[in-house]
Amino acid sequence: MQSEQQPLVRVDRPAAGPPSLVLDAPHGNALSPELVSAFASAVDELAQGDDLVVLVESANPRAFMVGGDLDVFTRWVDDGELVEEWAALAGRAGAALQTLRGIQAVKVAVATGAAVGGGLELLLMCDHRIVAEGVALGFPEIRMGVYPAGGSVPSLVAAVGRSRALRMLLGGELMSSERALECGLVDEVLPAEQVRSRALELAAELSAAGASTAVLRAIRRELSPGISVKEIPDVMRELLGGMSGTELADRVHAQRTKLGGTRTPGPDNLPGDR
Repeated sequence: MQSEQQPLVRVDRPAAGPPSLVLDAPHGNALSPELVSAFASAVDELAQGDDLVVLVESANPRAFMVGGDLDVFTRWVDDGELVEEWAALAGRAGAALQTLRGIQAVKVAVATGAAVGGGLELLLMCDHRIVAEGVALGFPEIRMGVYPAGGSVPSLVAAVGRSRALRMLLGGELMSSERALECGLVDEVLPAEQVRSRALELAAELSAAGASTAVLRAIRRELSPGISVKEIPDVMRELLGGMSGTELADRVHAQRTKLGGTRTPGPDNLPGDR
């Protein structure tokens, strides 16, 4: 059993770089009432912040999250409490996952170990998924007569399409991270030792771009469910009004300098790789 100094889920805030939501529970972060409670508290803590990027990762290099804690489920079976306890646990876990998805920060999942069941749901609640080579992903819940009820199904369909999502949900088979990359389930697959450094690199890239949390909120609204045409002037006033005239002028000047002093970007002066 872990002490109060070693919570099952914690929020790390380093002096430099983005904060991390870190899963650090026994048995591969298997979902138990204690883990779900700790996860919900950590997510609530993150929701109070104003971060641009948040990493979601596991302290266990071999497991991101492996789904339900079968030892706990077995105890509930023996006590005749499985139905009610499992349903309540699913409700609490689903609420915490939805809260995580609603956090404005860009959530970058960092997985060097298995992400199955609730673990894959957690991955799907993140905006960018960086996974190590050879990692297993999937939804084996169907073998126990249930499905992933934490709210990730729409994200799964958006990532891989309706047909493949149905096969994953109804087949219960696991796939490798390499196959997951091919079908769009994850965004990057790298050697395990490079996964976290790539996540930090991505966080630095996003921060260096100069976006504010106000811009991020506006983009979130555009992504889902979107803003009306009538709202556009108000949104722009909110964004621009949050900067001083000097900062606005500096940003315009910096952008012109980046584009070689031209008035508008064109095919020959767009930033990016050549």
